[in-house]
Order: sequence, then C-alpha cells, then structure tokens
Amino acid sequence: MRRLPTLSAALLAAAMILAGTGCSYLKSRDHINQGIASYRNAKYSDAVDHFEQAIKLDPQNPTPQLYLATAYMVQWIPGAESPENLELARVKAQAAVKNSMEFRKEKLDRLPLADNRFNLVIGDGSLIHSERVPEVFAEMIRVASPGATVTLALPTFSSFGEFFSIYWEALHNLGLIDHERDVETLITVLPAVSRLEELAEEEGLENVTTTTKVEEFDFESAEKFLNEPLVADFLMPIWLESLPAQAHQNVLDEIGRLVNEESHEMEFALTIKATLVMGEKAIGH
Repeated sequence: MRRLPTLSAALLAAAMILAGTGCSYLKSRDHINQGIASYRNAKYSDAVDHFEQAIKLDPQNPTPQLYLATAYMVQWIPGAESPENLELARVKAQAAVKNSMEFRKEKLDRLPLADNRFNLVIGDGSLIHSERVPEVFAEMIRVASPGATVTLALPTFSSFGEFFSIYWEALHNLGLIDHERDVETLITVLPAVSRLEELAEEEGLENVTTTTKVEEFDFESAEKFLNEPLVADFLMPIWLESLPAQAHQNVLDEIGRLVNEESHEMEFALTIKATLVMGEKAIGH
C-alpha cells in the first residue's frame, strides 16, 4: 500500500522537472525574441545580453548561439583592419558557437556554397566597393534557405560628406577642374536606403526593414586621418582612382592642409550613415 504514495511522489517530481524545463524553454524563447528586437533597433549590446540569457536557460538550443555570434560580429569595427580587432571578432564568434563556426576567405560575389543552405546570412558591406553591392547582396540571398533571415550592413548615401567637401576644394585649389565632377559621382554612387529596400525585394526578400544610424569617427589631425587603415588602404584608393597617378600626392597634401586648417586644432570628424537592411527570403524564391 505504500507504493502508491511513492509512485505519486515520483510522478509529481517528474512533472515538476518537466514544468521547469518548459518554463526555461519559454523564458529562453522570450529572451531570443527580445534579443532580435534589440538587434533590429541596432542595440547590439542589449541583444548580446538577451542571447546570452537565452543560452543559459536552454543551452542545447543552437539558435540563440547563432544569434549571439551574429550580434558579436556586427560589432566588429568597420574598416579597423588591425589583427586585434579581427581576432576579437573571431574569438567572440567562435566562443558563441563553440566549434561550429568556420572562417574562410572567398569572393563575396562568387561564394563556393550551395543554394538555399543557411538559415541566417549576415553580410558586412563596409569594405566593398558600392558598385559591387547588388552582386554581393544577390549572392547572400542565393545561399539563404527559403524563410531565412538575410542581413546586410553598409554605408549609404550622405556618408563621408565632410571629406567630399574638402576633396572638392582641394581639386579646385590645384586646378584639377575637370575632376571636380568626380566628387559628385562619389557622392551619388553610395546607395540610398530606399534603393537598398527595392534591391532586397527585387532579389526575393520579404518583410524588409532598414535601420540607419549615423556613426562618427574623430581624428586628432590630418596625419591621423590620412594614415588610418580604413582611409589609407580602402577609401582613399577608391576616392583617388579617377585622378592621374602623378597628382595623387599633391591632392593628399592639399587635403591634409585643408583638414588641419578647417579643424581649427579640433578633431576632424568623418561621419558614416550606416544602414542595416534585413528581410526574409521568400518561400517560393
């Protein structure tokens, strides 16, 4: 007769365990949803906190681990090519998904990957030429599975305005009048947010949203600005590519002079209109 109470107690304990497991799962899902909301609003630190809580509550679920890796990676400083910055991104992302992440060096517009493969595709367009954006975006969508989330971050129209003003003045001062129109081309080649939304929909994304945030990079002097890896190794070669090679150094010297002159011993600010475009790949695409 004592077996019934013992069995009842065992069933009650099992029920409590199951209830606790279900509660943890629901709490984890809630943190995932809050993390996604924070990510969409560019509150990446908040997103990291929510995804970390989700992992603690449901450590066997790979979904919050992938989202955490994404939230870490998107905080990689655009253009900061220092080994420390890259290693920080790698270590954090690998820690988030343990050994399930692989790093490769491939052509962004010709990925050696099968169609419809990934449930989440993240792209950083900070260091690609604006003219390549459509091809890169299309390739990201190609490898995404139907229903997958696809996200691309990149600078958009009205970025680098302070520099373009100084660049135009430098060309004018040096008598390079025929190249002044090149500055207008550099301004307009950056995609507008509305064009990114259209491009996303043309390539098969649904529920497209965009988030834009103005980021400011401050430089103590013209020398600091011109020697910054993002500027010296990536941006400046693009900005100067239409000029005769023999004019490059004179233009750089004049840009440096104007930066120091107009800064009035204050920091020179370079602003970037950073935009995050996000959508879901259509099921029938």
